[in-house]
Amino acid sequence: MNRQFITILGAFMLMASTAVNAQDQRDPGFLSDDDYPTSSRWIDAPAAIDDPLFGGDFIRYQWGKQQRVGKSLEDAVRDQHFELDIVIPFFANLTGLDVSRKNTPEIFLQISRSIADARANNKAAKNFYQRYRPMKVFNEGSVEPSADEYGFSSFSYPSGHSVIAYASAFAITEIAPENVDTVMWRSRIMGINRIIAGFHYESDLLPAMVVAAATFAQLHNNADYQAQLAKAREEYRQMKGIKAQKVRIGKLQPGAWLTAEKRPCGAHYLALPADTNAVEFYDDWMQYQMGKKKRTPERMQVALADTAITINGVMNRMEEVLGFQVTEKELPATYALLQKAHADFLEVCSSTAQKARKRPYVKAGDASGLPELDSTLSPTTLGASCHSSVGFGFGLLLSELFPEKKDELIARGLDYGKSRVIAGLEYMSDVWNARSLSAATFACLNADYAYLAQLDKAKKEIKKWQAKLAKQKAA
Repeated sequence: MNRQFITILGAFMLMASTAVNAQDQRDPGFLSDDDYPTSSRWIDAPAAIDDPLFGGDFIRYQWGKQQRVGKSLEDAVRDQHFELDIVIPFFANLTGLDVSRKNTPEIFLQISRSIADARANNKAAKNFYQRYRPMKVFNEGSVEPSADEYGFSSFSYPSGHSVIAYASAFAITEIAPENVDTVMWRSRIMGINRIIAGFHYESDLLPAMVVAAATFAQLHNNADYQAQLAKAREEYRQMKGIKAQKVRIGKLQPGAWLTAEKRPCGAHYLALPADTNAVEFYDDWMQYQMGKKKRTPERMQVALADTAITINGVMNRMEEVLGFQVTEKELPATYALLQKAHADFLEVCSSTAQKARKRPYVKAGDASGLPELDSTLSPTTLGASCHSSVGFGFGLLLSELFPEKKDELIARGLDYGKSRVIAGLEYMSDVWNARSLSAATFACLNADYAYLAQLDKAKKEIKKWQAKLAKQKAA
């Protein structure tokens, strides 16, 4: 497809978006500035162009340019436009819902205002890191010449389109959780189309998912958000002819909150791990090599402690951040909530076996960074790190329960995955797949009425307990 046609297509799409923008309405978010997590405190800096890790981004950027033909080009051009009156119906219609500002005002407003908060949080990270887009770095045009001026003057990390996509996915999941795989898949595809378009590197995409998930953890504590969510759910039930559920919680049973059918299925939307002999494996391999350089005695003590994956082991790691213990005796409702959620974050990962690959240290013929464990480990990984899923999942959940420590808890949850890479036990793509699974599971949990009832108990219990501690401290 020649450049002249692309120019004409870009001009046509610009005129279409201008017509939409004339009537497009930006709704305000729910959160105040103090409510946002500080994304620059836990999103790692992107690789500079002279960093060996930049090679993976460069390879994918070159791959993206080769995809600018036929339907791939059409899809990439389409996904450049993210006016909410286009994006929200597009995402919702994938699930069979006819959503628009006019037809379903409560659902639309729920998604739109949630996106506003995720975008605000993401913009703060963009302005902090100020990473230039590949089109500027390489002085090349995009698939849409009419947007090149914007692309040359704006930043890429984390991806704004991806944060909109994942915020849409999480908002829809909290209303209609049966669609989680579909909307998570579409979010990933939108990011890929941004690579093809020339506006983003691959490493811009999934950090946006983390920003969106962390934002939703704080939205759950907002009364206006909860009120709007209730209206959206009622509107959805009326559309589907579903009766409202009445939940009575008796004695909690062991095991997860969600059945396998109600959890995300990574096989439906995650990318397959790259073959270890393919050029796409470069990033995983370089992450392993760079991780070895971080193996100080102090960091390996952290990595060893992060091998804990039981509920008590994970909570011991999180309690170092909290500064106190969450015990079954002191906070029984909270502990019960966490115990069952632990099973969800673990099982969603362990059930997502994709493609066996030799562990990094095994492929390299090395000892791992924790050689005392080598003889106890399976020699292969299966595409998603269970430690990373539990770590990030608990980071999200605990940041909701204890928002005064939100940034520290999210950072601690993300560190679980970093420890696996530094130790050479898993690849970075295994870690990102796991984080995607736990973020999607977190959204599904927040659509489960039994979980929500227990969550309400836990929050009331924590508030009462904290008031008691404050009173004792003041006495």
